[in-house]
Amino acid sequence: MEVITFILVLALLILTAKVLGELAEKLGFPSLVGEVLAGIILGPELIGLFQPNEVFHSLAEIGIIFLIFIAGFEHGSIKD
Repeated sequence: MEVITFILVLALLILTAKVLGELAEKLGFPSLVGEVLAGIILGPELIGLFQPNEVFHSLAEIGIIFLIFIAGFEHGSIKD
């Protein structure tokens, strides 16, 4: 049962991040602003929908690595 709860919370977090990211882009901000805002709203700082555990920390670290990769690809090239 705990696995199902984890998957539902993760799905809600991803859906909310996507929706707020799109909304931020329509308002002229980078989508990252909306995605971070979704994490702040749903996280323990405001609503407290979920309490981060070791799995969320691991996924967050992997996400940060991907974010750095994406930022590197957008602002530079291998030739540079």
